Amino acid sequence: VGQVLVACRRGALEALRNGFVEALGDLSAEAAPFLKLFSSTDWRVLLCADDDRLAPGAVLAALEFVGFSSTSAVPRAIEETFRTFDKDSLRRFLVFATGSPSL
Repeated sequence: VGQVLVACRRGALEALRNGFVEALGDLSAEAAPFLKLFSSTDWRVLLCADDDRLAPGAVLAALEFVGFSSTSAVPRAIEETFRTFDKDSLRRFLVFATGSPSL
């Protein structure tokens, strides 16, 4: 797995990283060190653009409430809460719950 996902792409990945550092350094020498502060999730969102499918309804459709009675307030409260979330809040929840910023 390490060979397929990383080792065979190491040169290209390092070139990409160096290009970002150089480009940001050209804009502001003070800004380049801040690239190290981005998490893998931040990079994924920045490089993969916005996910148009990420909406409260889509996240709710992926959830399954098991073990709750039909009168339980928990599923209803979760649904009401998720419907108030913007995309950033949905991403944060997904990263917390699944480790991935998207469905």
